[in-house]
Parts: sequence; C-alpha cells; structure tokens
Amino acid sequence: MGDGNFEMDVDEGSVRFKVALDFTGISLKTALVRNMIVDAMSTIEVYEDALARVIAGKAKAKAALQAAEQAAMQRGALQ
Repeated sequence: MGDGNFEMDVDEGSVRFKVALDFTGISLKTALVRNMIVDAMSTIEVYEDALARVIAGKAKAKAALQAAEQAAMQRGALQ
C-alpha cells in the first residue's frame, strides 16, 4: 500500500482521500497504478460510514473511527 491521507476542506465541505507511491528507480506498471486505486477505494469503504456519522453529528470522530476499524478488522479488510 502506498502512503495515503484524508484531506478536508471545512469551508467547501469536502473530504478527499489521496494516495501516493514513490516510483523512483522503477518502471511505472499498470498493476502498480491499479493497486493504488484499489487501496484508495478500500480505504474509503472502511471509513465512509464513520465519516458520514461524524458529519451528521451522530458520532464523535474517535469513537466512529475505532468502530470502523474494528469492523474492518473483523471482516479482514484491515490488518
């Protein structure tokens, strides 16, 4: 998995997930790009409900993230 992070713009009301991988010294392969896209999609799937609950004011951020990560670990989506 590459390095990734969420970016939030509170003025605009947007949340984005960004993923990156250092390709220095290697040829860019289709599989590497595909894997980065799949990693980003998988990360969004883990956290999307938690983010929605926090945005809606139905959960505190820390509790929502812990619940999302625990559920993902139980189904094998997060290690």
